[in-house]
Amino acid sequence: MRRLLVRKLAFSLTAVVGLLMASSAPAGAATVSEAQYGFTFSLPSNWTQIPLNAKDIGAIIGAAAKGDPALENVLDQQAVAATKKGLKVFAVGPISGGFFPNLNVGVTSAMGAPTGSAFVSLMMAEVKITLTEAGATHVDAAPAHLPLGPAVQAGYQLKLSVTAHPVLVHGLQFYVEHGSRLYVITFSGTTPAEYQPAAHEVVTSWHWQG
Repeated sequence: MRRLLVRKLAFSLTAVVGLLMASSAPAGAATVSEAQYGFTFSLPSNWTQIPLNAKDIGAIIGAAAKGDPALENVLDQQAVAATKKGLKVFAVGPISGGFFPNLNVGVTSAMGAPTGSAFVSLMMAEVKITLTEAGATHVDAAPAHLPLGPAVQAGYQLKLSVTAHPVLVHGLQFYVEHGSRLYVITFSGTTPAEYQPAAHEVVTSWHWQG
């Protein structure tokens, strides 16, 4: 069951990364609060949350795929897949080289899964296998001691071919179990420096609600 859980969320980022080729990012900062899923955190002032609804996703896709109907179809399919895979939060940072560094948070049930150190040990093994099978390279996973609880931190590189010119994406993920849910927090960019300040801000400001 755990393996299926990881497969469901580990690569939510591949479903939305194509959306990051838009021409500009919305302005403004945000405090992200998801009462339904019990968490809140802060974004850096130069990052912006993109609400995951049909209207907002459609606008991003339209900008990203302008002049390329084939790409628009691909991105539309990816957006639908992302929401089905448990994606609850999507945010972007300042554009760099035609690519937006991004954050997404996926949530799914963890009922019946081990907890504490057993959770960390199992997730370390499963995350390495799942990311490698999905095509990632330079995969590493280690325990992470975070204010939000026992976690596994994973780093990787992934070449994406959503456009004519493949993009090498560097990714950082945190797998956290809280209550009966598994949370996968993913950061990605063309270099780690693009998302590292945001990653620090998010994990240090994250609070559980209730």
